[in-house]
Amino acid sequence: SEEIGRFRCLGFDRSFYYYMTSGTRTVLSLSPAQHNKAHMLALAPLHTWERDFPARNGGADWDAASDTLMRSCEKVGFFTPSLIRGRGAWHDDGRVAIHLGDQVLIDGEVYRPHMVPSKYVYEAGLKMRASLKDPLRNSEAVKFAQLCDMLPWEKPISARLLAGWCVVSHIGGALDWRPHAWVTGRKESGKTYVMGHIVRPILGDNCLFVQSESTGAGIRQMLASDSIPVLFDEAEQEDAFAA
Repeated sequence: SEEIGRFRCLGFDRSFYYYMTSGTRTVLSLSPAQHNKAHMLALAPLHTWERDFPARNGGADWDAASDTLMRSCEKVGFFTPSLIRGRGAWHDDGRVAIHLGDQVLIDGEVYRPHMVPSKYVYEAGLKMRASLKDPLRNSEAVKFAQLCDMLPWEKPISARLLAGWCVVSHIGGALDWRPHAWVTGRKESGKTYVMGHIVRPILGDNCLFVQSESTGAGIRQMLASDSIPVLFDEAEQEDAFAA
């Protein structure tokens, strides 16, 4: 990438040019026609443009600025949105990256998202409530599995499968295959209780909870570039679903 002022030019594809903004530290895509004052102020404050691209009559020379931006992106080369990474756990060229919104943890090192040394682009996001410093001991963690065992499952193995899903759901983006779980049963058999009193509390705020009327496209839009657990209540009228 190439830095201009306090934002970075990430590259381009056939239709858009991509930038890491200076203020929000998120990725902004602009078409050629969108390289105007209104959109470019989302990249950097006005004084940056007036300082780096002064107009003869005062203010900023927006044509010169937009031309420099697009040429800089072309110099960087092709960019794909699949390189953008939001919150969650990720594989990063042999490393595991834990993105908590305001910081990224890799191999014991803590980075600000936009400062991660990687070919991937980590966006800043809403801070996740998580701590990796004081993990539960086995004698403490087993209590959650025992809680799941107390539910009236048709097959006892379902208790451990649910407990296992709740644990690995936080790192789904770093796994080769992302696990899914369906909580099924007859009406008023306790599915809502499981979701509301066991699964949601153990995941806390670090998940996306959607209702039955949500579509696949809508869920992807809400997730954006995040890799966090998704809870789907009443996915098929009488079933609760977690992914």
